[in-house]
Amino acid sequence: MFHEVAHGLGVKSTLTGRGTVREALKEQASALEEGKADILGLYMITKLHEGGEYHDTEVMDNYVTFLAGIFAVSASAQ
Repeated sequence: MFHEVAHGLGVKSTLTGRGTVREALKEQASALEEGKADILGLYMITKLHEGGEYHDTEVMDNYVTFLAGIFAVSASAQ
């Protein structure tokens, strides 16, 4: 869920005002956006856990799942 929320966060336009960040990043935009959403999602879960707001699971379970996902994607790409 936090991964999906993270997609909506971030800079949309370039600092020069000449278009969107997505347009400027071209073919790398999608991969970078997914990475941003993954890392920001983990950050949000960690902060909520530290603040006592998220206590349904151990926070490390989220990191393990994230890492396992990296290996699964890497294995399927080969």
